[in-house]
Amino acid sequence: MLDGSLALIREASRDARSFDRAAVYRAADVWDNNTFPLFRAARARTARGRERRARTGLRWMSELGPSRREWMVGLLGPDGERLVPPPAEPEGPDRDLDGRVRPGTRRLTADVAGQLALDYLLPRAEVRRLRVEVRGERRLTASLELAVPRAYAVADGSAERYSVTMSVDVDRVTEAVFDSADASGVVLRADADTGSVHLGAGGVLRGDGVRVRVEDRFWYLSRAGRRAQAEAGAAGPPAREARGSREPWGRLGGPARIA
Repeated sequence: MLDGSLALIREASRDARSFDRAAVYRAADVWDNNTFPLFRAARARTARGRERRARTGLRWMSELGPSRREWMVGLLGPDGERLVPPPAEPEGPDRDLDGRVRPGTRRLTADVAGQLALDYLLPRAEVRRLRVEVRGERRLTASLELAVPRAYAVADGSAERYSVTMSVDVDRVTEAVFDSADASGVVLRADADTGSVHLGAGGVLRGDGVRVRVEDRFWYLSRAGRRAQAEAGAAGPPAREARGSREPWGRLGGPARIA
């Protein structure tokens, strides 16, 4: 998989006119904090030991979510499904470090747009960052980051310290209009095929494959959060234990750790 990652980065960087920054970032991010199992596999004394450790490391790397596993399977080719098998049990809901359910990344649908409009004051949202870039030669993608106020109360008064960030990613942009002088107020819309984010009085970001992610420390107090918490159960394993198994690299010696 390391060879495939390097080949992908070389191809994405082959021509400055079609440089694919997102592909390079994704490949590098997969290896972030995952070089320890690579070195542990390389340090095994036998071929069988290296194979066993490599398989364990691949499974560990794939446990960070369905999109990570899908990327790895695609890169590994015909052997991907065998080397990176799906989880034995269905994954439970995403949880924070206290075991409370938290929102994951969701495809923008009419239902999701309605839930967000109830829990957040979207007319008062402000654009923090908007990036539209070319991937390959013709495909446009976009990443939008919004600061949004909550529509629900936070009892302990620390809401101001922990603001809400809403991120919107568009896989294939078909329309992008934005005026930095008119960057307040957001409306989310979706139909069967496309999604759109309307910015200010005349701005719009429209396309296919629109996904939304909310970073909100107190999401469990929102309407959607209370419903998700009730459906998932009051308690669950915290995020740091969600991967199920301990790190597969064990203890590395000084030279290997430094490398």
